[in-house]
Amino acid sequence: CYNASDKEIKKKKIVIAPEDVGKLKVLSITRQNSSPAYRGILQVKWTKKGLLLTNELLLEEYLYAVVPSELSTKNNMEALKAQAICARSYAYQQINSDRYDKYEADLEDSVDCQVYNNVAEDERSRKAVKSTHGMVVTNQKNKVIHTYYYSTSWGYSASGKDVWYTKSEVSYLQEKLQITDKSKKKSGISELNLANENSFRKFLQSDSYETYDSASDWYRWKVMITEKSLSNRVDAALASCYAKNPAYVLTQKSDGSYKQETLKPIGEIKKIRVEKREKSGLITELVIVGKKNVVKVCTQYNIRKVLAPLYETISYNAGKSETTMTMLPSAAFYIVDAVKENEPAFLFVGGGFGHGTGMSQCGAQEMAKSGKSFEEIIKHYFEGTKLVHLSEVNNK
Repeated sequence: CYNASDKEIKKKKIVIAPEDVGKLKVLSITRQNSSPAYRGILQVKWTKKGLLLTNELLLEEYLYAVVPSELSTKNNMEALKAQAICARSYAYQQINSDRYDKYEADLEDSVDCQVYNNVAEDERSRKAVKSTHGMVVTNQKNKVIHTYYYSTSWGYSASGKDVWYTKSEVSYLQEKLQITDKSKKKSGISELNLANENSFRKFLQSDSYETYDSASDWYRWKVMITEKSLSNRVDAALASCYAKNPAYVLTQKSDGSYKQETLKPIGEIKKIRVEKREKSGLITELVIVGKKNVVKVCTQYNIRKVLAPLYETISYNAGKSETTMTMLPSAAFYIVDAVKENEPAFLFVGGGFGHGTGMSQCGAQEMAKSGKSFEEIIKHYFEGTKLVHLSEVNNK
């Protein structure tokens, strides 16, 4: 990246001020088919694994480029303000977690944290950040909460407990039917329990309820995968999930119970069944029955990864399609036995995009379009919370 010898790079950290970048022989950084500018200071450091690039800048300036990377600035300003507050609160949590200390950094720029500068800042992203300057979401003890957000709900938001597969509840991340005020008045319904398979299928197939995400592209989707194709790749996917946390990939014993043990090939897949579906409709436990082995996969993340449509076409929004995804869009789906090209197959019919807890970005946009303020949006998705300035936060 820098016109210097390996010896020079290994000796020291190279600090490049943005105004000096044009004077050096620096390869441009390309993201989303563009080369975004960077505020603050860029540092290049040699490590055993290669060059480590870090960007040092103020938190508020960082948010200028997070907001457009996470939510298009063509959206309503109140939704952008809500996004800015969520991003600021989430960044504060990450900074205080020391998660990226090994990189000498507070945050990273991908979906593993928050996407930063994939899309360049603009006037509207700066306005959203400046108009909510320093504002974060806290619980009643004035401690900043984990403001999770995701693309699209399936008409229901899941609880944090179900999404992260934890034992304890998260008070401000509860499952909630995302029905609009208008539809709630018309139908008289404010709650539904989708834990039952038939209830969940009926909900996904029905247009009786208008939710804040009903008009979103990924509100409903479907994809078909042949038994043969899924069988050929499932062992590798299970092994990857097992390597990260073996407690979430369990093998069935002769007595029908499931235990954590070294994985064996599953063989040709004969059946896939939902073992546990939560009130929101989210699947948290899935059983894959193979000719040689039976495995229970736990957590929405692992389920989406194991059933990833790596080579198939996903249909969504009644006509649009996308191919090759490394995960299913969500874990809110049901399974239908089908036939594809004269071969047995599984049809996955689902809704939503993302993990499903916290703020739905598409839902926030619809709420803003209907006249809701950013304060109302935040309090809708994070119940029982407060909006305060960082100076008022309880750090203890």
